Amino acid sequence: HKLGDAFIDLSAQESDILIDNLKDSATINGDIEIILSFISEKHPKKIIKLFKYRVNSKEVLEKKYKYYDAIPYRIDEEKLKENLQKDTKIITEIDTWFAQDDLLAWEGADLLYKIFGLSENLKSYLNELINKGDLSSAKKVLLVLRSYDHDMNNGENYLGNIDDVAVNFVSKFSNEKDLLTSLKIILGNPGGVTGEYGMAEGYKKINERIRPFLNHANTEVKK
Repeated sequence: HKLGDAFIDLSAQESDILIDNLKDSATINGDIEIILSFISEKHPKKIIKLFKYRVNSKEVLEKKYKYYDAIPYRIDEEKLKENLQKDTKIITEIDTWFAQDDLLAWEGADLLYKIFGLSENLKSYLNELINKGDLSSAKKVLLVLRSYDHDMNNGENYLGNIDDVAVNFVSKFSNEKDLLTSLKIILGNPGGVTGEYGMAEGYKKINERIRPFLNHANTEVKK
């Protein structure tokens, strides 16, 4: 990136100055993502703090702009995503959002998905939450999985690799009817459907998705 030539090897102070000038933008995309990718080389947590500021400022900035996105609709700059994925503390940093308010929890879950997809690191985090066995942790898991449910652009991989997480969830919370109902709704969403046969194809995917559960040894999972 020619734009990035001016942003190589940024110090913490230089990064803060750049972020301060970007933090109130209407959206984070294009050239801004490129700049953030260079900041994230050495200071990935600053990117997460920027997103948190933008979420907390949403009410004010939505009045300023006709269209405002606190976090990117999709992180298109691969280098930015890679740098955030490499820092093992990023998941822990975003996890703190869940305890603060509903908007931060919702946006935090969405941000985890946009950065990590269903990588092994994120699946490990979700399974750790499940194994804690408390309702607060369970609700975090559902929020993250709901972010996958809302993504209509996953194609053939749409929710296709959460089987082990879902099975673990059902096994742990088999007596929590409301939690299981929420999970069923997520698993039962056909995703974005278009065209004459779109709905039929969507429900075909659902049938394929639930087949492993129907044949599972655990009777609670079968239900």
